[in-house]
Amino acid sequence: MKRILWHVIFCLGSILVFSPVVMYWFIHGSYERYIWIINGSFPFNSFGSGPVQLYLYAGLLLAGIILTAISFKHVNKYLKYAVLIIILLMIFIMSVSCYSSGSVNTQISKSLKIEIPAALIIEYEDSHGGFHGDGGTYAKIKLDGKGTEKAILEIKKNWKSLPLSENLSLIMYGGMRDNIEYIYNFADKFKIPHIENGYWLFIDRHSKSINNYDDTDLFNRNSFNFTLALYDADENILYYIEFDT
Repeated sequence: MKRILWHVIFCLGSILVFSPVVMYWFIHGSYERYIWIINGSFPFNSFGSGPVQLYLYAGLLLAGIILTAISFKHVNKYLKYAVLIIILLMIFIMSVSCYSSGSVNTQISKSLKIEIPAALIIEYEDSHGGFHGDGGTYAKIKLDGKGTEKAILEIKKNWKSLPLSENLSLIMYGGMRDNIEYIYNFADKFKIPHIENGYWLFIDRHSKSINNYDDTDLFNRNSFNFTLALYDADENILYYIEFDT
Protein backbone atom coordinates (compact mmCIF):
# COMPACT_ATOMS: atom_id res chain seq x y z
CA MET A 1 0.00 0.00 0.00
CA LYS A 2 2.81 2.36 0.92
CA ARG A 3 4.62 1.58 -2.33
CA ILE A 4 1.49 2.43 -4.33
CA LEU A 5 1.23 5.75 -2.46
CA TRP A 6 4.82 6.66 -3.40
CA HIS A 7 4.06 5.84 -7.03
CA VAL A 8 0.99 8.08 -6.95
CA ILE A 9 2.99 10.94 -5.39
CA PHE A 10 5.73 10.52 -8.01
CA CYS A 11 3.23 10.56 -10.88
CA LEU A 12 1.47 13.61 -9.43
CA GLY A 13 4.80 15.40 -9.03
CA SER A 14 5.76 14.54 -12.62
CA ILE A 15 2.44 15.92 -13.87
CA LEU A 16 3.01 19.17 -11.97
CA VAL A 17 6.55 19.48 -13.34
CA PHE A 18 5.21 19.08 -16.87
CA SER A 19 2.10 21.23 -16.33
CA PRO A 20 3.76 24.63 -17.09
CA VAL A 21 4.49 23.35 -20.61
CA VAL A 22 0.85 22.28 -21.01
CA MET A 23 -0.38 25.61 -19.65
CA TYR A 24 1.86 27.61 -21.96
CA TRP A 25 0.77 25.54 -24.97
CA PHE A 26 -2.90 25.94 -24.00
CA ILE A 27 -2.62 29.73 -23.67
CA HIS A 28 -0.25 30.50 -26.54
CA GLY A 29 -0.57 27.50 -28.87
CA SER A 30 -3.25 29.24 -30.94
CA TYR A 31 -3.86 32.96 -31.39
CA GLU A 32 -7.64 32.46 -31.55
CA ARG A 33 -7.59 30.42 -28.32
CA TYR A 34 -5.39 33.04 -26.62
CA ILE A 35 -7.92 35.79 -27.42
CA TRP A 36 -10.78 33.53 -26.25
CA ILE A 37 -9.00 32.84 -22.94
CA ILE A 38 -8.14 36.44 -22.03
CA ASN A 39 -11.67 37.51 -22.93
CA GLY A 40 -13.07 35.14 -20.30
CA SER A 41 -14.00 35.80 -16.69
CA PHE A 42 -11.61 35.84 -13.72
CA PRO A 43 -9.05 34.32 -13.41
CA PHE A 44 -8.75 33.53 -17.15
CA ASN A 45 -8.73 37.20 -18.17
CA SER A 46 -5.44 37.61 -16.28
CA PHE A 47 -3.67 34.81 -18.16
CA GLY A 48 -2.37 37.32 -20.71
CA SER A 49 -0.27 38.93 -17.96
CA GLY A 50 3.41 37.96 -17.94
CA PRO A 51 3.84 38.17 -14.12
CA VAL A 52 0.69 36.07 -13.53
CA GLN A 53 1.95 33.38 -15.87
CA LEU A 54 5.42 33.49 -14.30
CA TYR A 55 4.07 33.00 -10.76
CA LEU A 56 1.70 30.26 -11.94
CA TYR A 57 4.39 28.32 -13.80
CA ALA A 58 6.91 28.73 -10.98
CA GLY A 59 4.40 27.53 -8.36
CA LEU A 60 3.43 24.44 -10.35
CA LEU A 61 7.06 23.61 -11.13
CA LEU A 62 8.19 24.03 -7.52
CA ALA A 63 5.37 21.84 -6.19
CA GLY A 64 6.17 19.19 -8.80
CA ILE A 65 9.89 19.19 -7.99
CA ILE A 66 9.19 18.78 -4.27
CA LEU A 67 6.78 15.85 -4.75
CA THR A 68 9.06 14.16 -7.30
CA ALA A 69 12.15 14.58 -5.11
CA ILE A 70 10.64 13.08 -1.95
CA SER A 71 9.23 10.07 -3.82
CA PHE A 72 12.03 9.48 -6.35
CA LYS A 73 13.95 6.80 -4.42
CA HIS A 74 10.76 4.89 -3.59
CA VAL A 75 9.66 4.09 -7.16
CA ASN A 76 11.14 1.57 -9.56
CA LYS A 77 13.31 2.63 -12.49
CA TYR A 78 10.82 1.50 -15.14
CA LEU A 79 8.23 3.99 -13.96
CA LYS A 80 10.88 6.72 -13.97
CA TYR A 81 11.86 5.92 -17.56
CA ALA A 82 8.25 5.69 -18.69
CA VAL A 83 7.33 9.08 -17.20
CA LEU A 84 10.45 10.70 -18.67
CA ILE A 85 9.73 9.35 -22.16
CA ILE A 86 6.08 10.47 -22.04
CA ILE A 87 7.03 13.97 -20.87
CA LEU A 88 9.68 14.39 -23.58
CA LEU A 89 7.31 13.10 -26.25
CA MET A 90 4.49 15.45 -25.24
CA ILE A 91 6.87 18.43 -25.06
CA PHE A 92 7.97 17.67 -28.63
CA ILE A 93 4.40 17.32 -29.92
CA MET A 94 3.23 20.54 -28.28
CA SER A 95 6.28 22.46 -29.44
CA VAL A 96 5.64 21.44 -33.04
CA SER A 97 1.95 22.28 -32.72
CA CYS A 98 2.64 25.68 -31.19
CA TYR A 99 5.25 26.52 -33.81
CA SER A 100 3.23 25.43 -36.79
CA SER A 101 -0.17 26.94 -36.00
CA GLY A 102 0.17 29.45 -33.21
CA SER A 103 3.01 31.81 -34.09
CA VAL A 104 2.27 35.48 -34.47
CA ASN A 105 3.76 35.38 -37.97
CA THR A 106 1.31 32.67 -38.98
CA GLN A 107 -1.70 34.50 -37.58
CA ILE A 108 -0.77 37.76 -39.31
CA SER A 109 -0.21 35.84 -42.54
CA LYS A 110 -3.72 34.39 -42.30
CA SER A 111 -5.24 37.77 -41.51
CA LEU A 112 -3.57 39.59 -44.39
CA LYS A 113 -3.53 36.63 -46.79
CA ILE A 114 0.18 36.97 -47.47
CA GLU A 115 3.02 34.62 -46.61
CA ILE A 116 5.27 35.98 -43.85
CA PRO A 117 8.27 33.69 -43.18
CA ALA A 118 8.15 32.19 -39.70
CA ALA A 119 11.83 32.98 -39.15
CA LEU A 120 11.29 36.74 -39.31
CA ILE A 121 11.64 38.50 -35.98
CA ILE A 122 8.89 41.02 -35.28
CA GLU A 123 8.03 43.63 -32.69
CA TYR A 124 4.70 42.66 -31.21
CA GLU A 125 2.34 43.73 -28.44
CA ASP A 126 -1.24 42.81 -27.62
CA SER A 127 -3.46 44.64 -25.14
CA HIS A 128 -6.69 42.73 -25.81
CA GLY A 129 -8.43 41.69 -22.62
CA GLY A 130 -11.56 41.95 -20.52
CA PHE A 131 -14.96 40.42 -21.14
CA HIS A 132 -15.49 42.04 -24.56
CA GLY A 133 -11.94 41.59 -25.82
CA ASP A 134 -11.30 45.32 -26.17
CA GLY A 135 -7.79 46.43 -26.96
CA GLY A 136 -5.21 46.63 -29.70
CA THR A 137 -2.62 44.47 -31.40
CA TYR A 138 0.47 45.99 -32.97
CA ALA A 139 3.26 44.38 -34.97
CA LYS A 140 6.25 45.72 -36.89
CA ILE A 141 7.83 43.34 -39.38
CA LYS A 142 10.97 43.94 -41.44
CA LEU A 143 10.31 42.26 -44.79
CA ASP A 144 13.94 41.74 -45.63
CA GLY A 145 15.73 38.54 -46.51
CA LYS A 146 14.93 35.14 -47.95
CA GLY A 147 11.28 34.31 -48.45
CA THR A 148 9.89 37.85 -48.28
CA GLU A 149 9.77 38.51 -52.03
CA LYS A 150 6.45 36.72 -52.47
CA ALA A 151 4.80 38.69 -49.64
CA ILE A 152 5.99 41.99 -51.13
CA LEU A 153 4.67 41.04 -54.57
CA GLU A 154 1.27 40.14 -53.09
CA ILE A 155 1.14 43.48 -51.26
CA LYS A 156 1.95 45.47 -54.40
CA LYS A 157 -0.57 43.47 -56.42
CA ASN A 158 -3.56 43.41 -54.07
CA TRP A 159 -3.24 46.35 -51.66
CA LYS A 160 -4.06 50.00 -52.29
CA SER A 161 -1.35 52.58 -52.86
CA LEU A 162 -0.88 55.37 -50.35
CA PRO A 163 -2.17 57.88 -49.35
CA LEU A 164 -4.78 56.50 -46.96
CA SER A 165 -8.48 57.25 -47.30
CA GLU A 166 -9.80 60.23 -45.33
CA ASN A 167 -11.27 58.06 -42.55
CA LEU A 168 -8.11 56.03 -42.10
CA SER A 169 -5.96 59.14 -42.19
CA LEU A 170 -8.02 60.53 -39.28
CA ILE A 171 -7.56 57.24 -37.41
CA MET A 172 -3.82 57.18 -38.00
CA TYR A 173 -2.89 60.84 -37.64
CA GLY A 174 -5.90 62.61 -36.13
CA GLY A 175 -7.22 65.93 -37.46
CA MET A 176 -10.35 68.00 -38.00
CA ARG A 177 -13.40 67.30 -40.15
CA ASP A 178 -16.77 69.05 -40.08
CA ASN A 179 -15.68 70.95 -36.95
CA ILE A 180 -15.04 67.64 -35.15
CA GLU A 181 -11.57 66.86 -33.81
CA TYR A 182 -10.34 63.28 -34.18
CA ILE A 183 -7.67 62.45 -31.61
CA TYR A 184 -6.96 58.74 -32.22
CA ASN A 185 -3.46 59.27 -33.72
CA PHE A 186 -2.41 55.61 -33.95
CA ALA A 187 0.77 56.65 -35.74
CA ASP A 188 2.00 58.46 -32.66
CA LYS A 189 0.77 55.76 -30.27
CA PHE A 190 2.61 52.96 -32.09
CA LYS A 191 5.52 55.12 -33.31
CA ILE A 192 4.69 54.61 -36.98
CA PRO A 193 6.36 57.22 -39.21
CA HIS A 194 4.44 59.10 -41.89
CA ILE A 195 4.78 56.86 -44.95
CA GLU A 196 4.62 58.44 -48.38
CA ASN A 197 5.69 55.56 -50.63
CA GLY A 198 3.84 52.35 -49.87
CA TYR A 199 0.60 50.40 -49.69
CA TRP A 200 -2.23 49.78 -47.25
CA LEU A 201 -4.94 47.24 -46.50
CA PHE A 202 -8.05 47.80 -44.38
CA ILE A 203 -10.23 44.95 -43.09
CA ASP A 204 -13.52 45.80 -41.38
CA ARG A 205 -14.29 43.02 -38.88
CA HIS A 206 -17.36 44.72 -37.40
CA SER A 207 -20.50 42.54 -37.17
CA LYS A 208 -22.48 45.14 -39.13
CA SER A 209 -19.97 45.40 -41.94
CA ILE A 210 -21.35 44.85 -45.44
CA ASN A 211 -18.02 45.16 -47.27
CA ASN A 212 -15.01 44.09 -45.23
CA TYR A 213 -12.64 46.23 -47.28
CA ASP A 214 -14.66 49.46 -47.16
CA ASP A 215 -14.01 52.04 -44.40
CA THR A 216 -16.95 54.32 -45.29
CA ASP A 217 -18.91 53.45 -42.12
CA LEU A 218 -15.90 53.43 -39.80
CA PHE A 219 -17.14 56.39 -37.72
CA ASN A 220 -20.86 55.62 -38.07
CA ARG A 221 -20.93 52.95 -35.33
CA ASN A 222 -20.58 52.79 -31.58
CA SER A 223 -17.53 50.56 -31.69
CA PHE A 224 -14.45 49.69 -33.76
CA ASN A 225 -13.42 46.25 -34.98
CA PHE A 226 -10.89 46.53 -37.75
CA THR A 227 -7.44 45.56 -39.01
CA LEU A 228 -5.13 48.02 -40.75
CA ALA A 229 -1.81 47.17 -42.37
CA LEU A 230 0.70 49.63 -43.83
CA TYR A 231 3.71 48.72 -45.93
CA ASP A 232 6.62 51.15 -46.18
CA ALA A 233 8.14 50.42 -49.60
CA ASP A 234 11.25 52.52 -48.92
CA GLU A 235 12.15 50.76 -45.66
CA ASN A 236 10.56 47.36 -46.42
CA ILE A 237 8.66 47.49 -43.13
CA LEU A 238 5.13 46.17 -42.57
CA TYR A 239 3.06 47.70 -39.77
CA TYR A 240 0.06 45.72 -38.53
CA ILE A 241 -2.74 47.02 -36.29
CA GLU A 242 -5.85 45.35 -34.88
CA PHE A 243 -8.23 47.57 -32.93
CA ASP A 244 -11.34 46.48 -31.02
CA THR A 245 -13.63 48.46 -28.73
